Amino acid sequence: DVDLGQLEQESCLDGWEFSQDIYLSTIVTEEDNGAHNAMKNRMGRKPALCLPAQWNLVCEDDWKAPLTISLFFVGVLLGSFISGQLSDRFGRKNVLFVTMGMQTGFSFLQIFSKNFEMFVVLFVLVGMGQISNYVAAFVLGTEILGKSVRIIFSTLGVCIFYAFGYMVLPLFAYFIRDWRMLLVALTMPGVLCVALWWFIPESPRWLISQGRFEEAEVIIRKAAKANGIVVPSTIFDPSE
Repeated sequence: DVDLGQLEQESCLDGWEFSQDIYLSTIVTEEDNGAHNAMKNRMGRKPALCLPAQWNLVCEDDWKAPLTISLFFVGVLLGSFISGQLSDRFGRKNVLFVTMGMQTGFSFLQIFSKNFEMFVVLFVLVGMGQISNYVAAFVLGTEILGKSVRIIFSTLGVCIFYAFGYMVLPLFAYFIRDWRMLLVALTMPGVLCVALWWFIPESPRWLISQGRFEEAEVIIRKAAKANGIVVPSTIFDPSE
């Protein structure tokens, strides 16, 4: 019997050729003009799609592709540790929008990744931003919503759009076969969230914990007016 595990592996000296029947470009098969020209000189012809050294995600470097997802969840883990403390210190609304900007911004920067290392570092930061805005939104919603809506929000509301996004992702990928353009399409909707700043209030509970009673009272009065509730002239007694 031949023990194939003892055989020495040799890197492919002439590069690789990848089918473009399904995908035009992925992080595995990223096209590079310099590598194309070098390959053409060695082979006497231009390969269909060659792999540059920095995106070497096949053969002896095929472990890098699954590592990308693992490092993303390292970012999720780190974000879950600090997001609660940050929202307690700086406010639910502030952390929510900063981390949404963090997720959107670093996702967009991934488009300009020059190598695998840059891509995964940005992906870790994306993971931190994603879980942090989830935690901030969850806490903010449970603190400003009534009990009849709170359960729906905390179970279905915060997850349904995340699930819906994964459902439509294959549809986007079907029509957009280049990974950079696909990432643009998936990232740009995050910019629309900026408009929510003027509609989502800060948590009155958090404002009260910070001694900012006047700001909390303004929010409570707006909520009472929207719900047709008459509130007393004085909600918080400064002497108490």
